[in-house]
Amino acid sequence: MVPTDFIGIGDVRYDSLWRRLSLSREGAARIPGLVWTDVAAAMLVGTRSASNSLPAGGVEVQRLERKILYDVRFAIPAIIVLIFWTCALAVSIYRIVVSGVSLTKIKNVINQVSTGRALSSTTSLNETELVSSTSTWVGTVGQIRFRLPLNGEEKNDGGNSVIA
Repeated sequence: MVPTDFIGIGDVRYDSLWRRLSLSREGAARIPGLVWTDVAAAMLVGTRSASNSLPAGGVEVQRLERKILYDVRFAIPAIIVLIFWTCALAVSIYRIVVSGVSLTKIKNVINQVSTGRALSSTTSLNETELVSSTSTWVGTVGQIRFRLPLNGEEKNDGGNSVIA
């Protein structure tokens, strides 16, 4: 059957329908509407059924699962950093244990490198001030005021100016 065969030459159904409808005036008036309905239905629904569109051997259905996969190649930089960090941590812990460093020694080092103690050591050469406790240092030298001039200018402020 030709898809646009509405005259009934290749399809007996249309031929018998057109013959019956052509007998009366009202039946002949219905023919263009029936043709339009057939064309519109074919455009909307299609002309093949689901059973005709399947292959002869059936359809292979593939089961899908949702999985999140990670490509390990992208973790290589993080693994390298983790290895270096672990090595540095192990060496640090080993050095602390072997050298016998205590929290008191660490506190003394921090006190010695503080800005106030470094400046006060320029005016007095007493080394006990560098290792003294914070309360002792504040009571003896910690009250001295220093003016740090900008851009290397020198201003005398009672002998306590430091040239930057």
